[in-house]
Order: sequence, then structure tokens, then C-alpha cells
Amino acid sequence: MFKNRVMYVAVLLILFYLAMIFFQYGLYVLLYLCLLIPVAALLWMLLLRKRIRFAWSGVSADPRRGGTAEVAIAFSNSSFLPTGDVIVLYSVENIFLQTKERNKQIVSLSGRRTTLSTLSIRLRHSGTMRITVDSVRVQEPLGLFSFAVPVVQGSVTCTVMPQMEELAVCPIKNNPYAYIEEEVYSKVKPGDDPAELFGVREYVPGDRQNRIHWNLTAKQDELMVKQMGLPEDWACLLLLEMYRPGDDLSEAEQARKVNLLMDTAFSLSASLIREGHRHRIVWFEEQEDVLFEKMIEAEEDVFAAFHAIFDTPFYPGGKTGILSRYFSEYPESAYKNIYYVSDKLFTDDENLLRESRRDAFVTCYLTSDVKPENEGDEWQVLPVRDGHIAEDLIQEVIV
Repeated sequence: MFKNRVMYVAVLLILFYLAMIFFQYGLYVLLYLCLLIPVAALLWMLLLRKRIRFAWSGVSADPRRGGTAEVAIAFSNSSFLPTGDVIVLYSVENIFLQTKERNKQIVSLSGRRTTLSTLSIRLRHSGTMRITVDSVRVQEPLGLFSFAVPVVQGSVTCTVMPQMEELAVCPIKNNPYAYIEEEVYSKVKPGDDPAELFGVREYVPGDRQNRIHWNLTAKQDELMVKQMGLPEDWACLLLLEMYRPGDDLSEAEQARKVNLLMDTAFSLSASLIREGHRHRIVWFEEQEDVLFEKMIEAEEDVFAAFHAIFDTPFYPGGKTGILSRYFSEYPESAYKNIYYVSDKLFTDDENLLRESRRDAFVTCYLTSDVKPENEGDEWQVLPVRDGHIAEDLIQEVIV
């Protein structure tokens, strides 16, 4: 708008100069018409002022990091007059990483029409993202005057999921010595455990005679057999360290490490559940001094868990992490496989892993280059690198 005003003043001065030199009637007419332009522009703006409305139309659900979020906004112009530029100033804030950037988009509106415009936002980081429209200003066609449009609903939020890497195999290690306290039976698949009845079906050749349901057979006048239950257990535990990596690092490097941390945990959890391995994800919030736990029984539970994780702030650091807190709160818990995803090993982590978990295989996935002093038979530390998550997560798998 400032540029348009400068150009108008320059044209006005040139016409005035030419009129003073040549004393021609046509030049005076042009000069007077030029002087009337701001009046016409002001009247145009006053007619448009209360006829423009702005509203959110929608935002893409659960976008992935590395993709694009499409945020639709609707502008309604009830006047018959078209507008000049409509300047939308908006900010994109990642609440999880506590970063913020500002952007601008320009659209134009025709008369008596609702126009949909899309803000295409590049998603460089995962976490809860808030898109806020800071201001909407409408210019009349000449760009000399503008007015602000009230923004009723100033912001929308969406959760940007981490990138998911497909694993060739799941990093599960068979451990027959682990004791699982609870016993749950599958609701979708039969098994061979006579302690639980899954269902009843018609007899087919090859079925065992001791599984014939004689009472139901007598009622229906055809052979019916029992289907036994399939026991399931919570064989896997995923501990996610919410320690903020590298306080001495730049904001960009911190964000890169957090992205790698979240991509690793998300890929691991999603791959486990796709292979039918139910598991728990546990993370810690230092402010409330509480452990959060999410049971993952289906793929949608992974998304729900990361929605909750992104609502949990990082803690700045210290000498202990989630391992000491979890093992002290649940000293009797048993799992076949424990996965620890972190950017560092705390001072007491090695002792905890070496002495406290002799009944489980423990794998530490570190997104940094830290190496332990002494790895044990029951635990190992594997580095995870940018661009190599799928191969790094399974590099030491024993099938």
C-alpha cells in the first residue's frame, strides 16, 4: 500500500509539473481527475467496509511431518464491488517445540461471492501446531486505503504426526522366561487355550473329537465344535524419554533431534501393532511428577498416544530420566521386550539396565552418538540416524 501511495504522489507531481509548463487544458483535466482518485477510493472502501467477512473453513486432519497442511479459509463479499488485495497475516506456532514463524498470503475477492483460499503450510516438525490469523486487511483496487476485517475465530490447531518408517521385521526377541502378570484373550482370533471359550462353529473333518460341544450338537442335530481362546500378553514396553536434547544447541538442531526422537518412537510403535504385538507406551511429565501410560491395541491407539505425548512438555534435564522413575514405581512389572527411546543415557541408567531387568531384553535406541561403558547380555544400545530409522531399528534383531 505504501508503494501505491508513493506512485500516486509521483504521478500527481508529474502532472502538476507538466500543467505548469505547457498550460494545456487537457493536462489540467487530468490533474483534477487525479486529485479525485483518493476520494473515489475512499468511497469504495467505505462501501466495502462492512460487507467483508472472514471465517475458517477447515484444516486437514492428522497431517504428517514433511508434508503440507491445507488450511481452508473463506472470505465472503456481500457487496457488488470487487476488492483489491486482501492481505492475510498469520503465524504458525509449534506448541510442542515452542517455535513460531509468521507468514503472509494475498488473495482478491469478486463482488457478491464467497471465495475459498488455502494456506499451504509446510510441516517441518511434528507436534501440536496452532495456526493463528493475526490480521486481515482489505485494500480497495487502487491500493491507497485499507481496512481491517474482524477475525472472530483467530486460530485453529492440528496435530502433526511424526514420519513413519516401514520396518522389514519387528525388533522382537523371544524370551520364554519372562512372566506376564495379566492374561487377555483375543476377541478376533481363536487359539488352543481350553481355559477360555472363543466360540462355537460347525464340525469340519479333522477337528478333535474332545472339542465337540455335545449339548449344542443335540439341540441343533448337527456336530458343533468349541473354539478355544488365544491368550495375548503385553509382551512389549516402549519408554519414551521426554528430555529436551541439547540445551546448548541451536533451535534448528534441537528441532532436528526431537523430530528424530519422535519418528523413532512412532515408527517402532506403529510397526509393532501392525505385526500384532500389543504394547504399552510410557512417558514422564516432570512438572506434575507423573508417569503417563497408553495401551496400544490398534493402530488408532498409536495416533491417540502421540496426541497425548505432544501435550506433554519436555523437561530440561537432570541426573535421572524415565527409567529410574518407572522401575521404582513398577518394580514387579515384567515384559519380554523393553524399548527405551532417548537422546541420552543418564548416570544411573546403565546400572538399572544391567541389574534390574534380567527377565527382559532391553534395547536402547539413542538419537545421539553416546555409547555406554559396558553393555550387558540383556541389553544393548543402538544409534538411530536421520534417514536410516528403518534399518537402525532392526540392525540387531534376533528372529
